[in-house]
Amino acid sequence: MDTRSERDKMEDHISIGELSAMVNLNPSTIRYYEELGLIDTRRKHASSHRRYGREEIVKLNLINRAKSLGMSLDEIRELIDLFGIDAREKKGIERALEILDDHMVEIDKKIKELRVLRNSLKQEKRRLQNLLQ
Repeated sequence: MDTRSERDKMEDHISIGELSAMVNLNPSTIRYYEELGLIDTRRKHASSHRRYGREEIVKLNLINRAKSLGMSLDEIRELIDLFGIDAREKKGIERALEILDDHMVEIDKKIKELRVLRNSLKQEKRRLQNLLQ
């Protein structure tokens, strides 16, 4: 028997505990993402336990990566939808680029706000140091 197809078959029967360890997420987080519809919940084993496969691994890794970039779950949902439907089509790629551009604009705003806050803290620090002298 082909070892590749055997491995693929096994990967479609990963338990939530195994999946949790593979993608470094708590099982309750995985269940939450299922409730939100970010990953598929259709796969059930004969014992009625959830089973996962390659598709869920890919999606959860995408979610982890996008969250590490500060993206919201709504933005992540749209990216997942785009990559699931028309990732290779020009329209899908253009929309994904728009989402990333919008997110970078938000990050730039936060950076400006943090610089203002940092300058305020520096001024307060100088004021307090002057009081000590």
